[in-house]
Amino acid sequence: MSEQDRPEWAPLPAGLSREASLLAEQLRLLKERTGLSLAALADRTHYSKSSWQRCLNGRQIPPRSALKALAEAAGADPSRLLSLREAVLRAVPAPTPAPETPGAAAPETLSEPAAPTKRHWRLLTAVLLAVLLTATGTYVTVTQLVNQDGAGCTTLETDP
Repeated sequence: MSEQDRPEWAPLPAGLSREASLLAEQLRLLKERTGLSLAALADRTHYSKSSWQRCLNGRQIPPRSALKALAEAAGADPSRLLSLREAVLRAVPAPTPAPETPGAAAPETLSEPAAPTKRHWRLLTAVLLAVLLTATGTYVTVTQLVNQDGAGCTTLETDP
């Protein structure tokens, strides 16, 4: 990527620890290596565009899973990023890390992945469609069985 093609990054926050600055710079380099836009990176890694912006600008420490996803997208070994993350967490003035557990979202955390939500709705739609088709098939079958003798009801008479 030439200097002309490089995105212009916002300056890192003043007072950011050396370790946090190194992590943000490494994130930026790997993001550039992927050749992906922020939106495409969000789709590929299942972390939102705004979450990546916060991480790439040093305002938030990404969770381990986000670092692994970025490294995979860039074809890199995640161990350096994970080591830098641990160093940032040990540094005295460091941003608050994002929670690793789903559902424990704080105001400045990575958003939950967008794709699983879409998958959830697709699965729910498929299940509802299967239930509807099963109910319709059952109704049609029962209706045909009841109406087989043509009178709409069955008889209990026996031949003498």
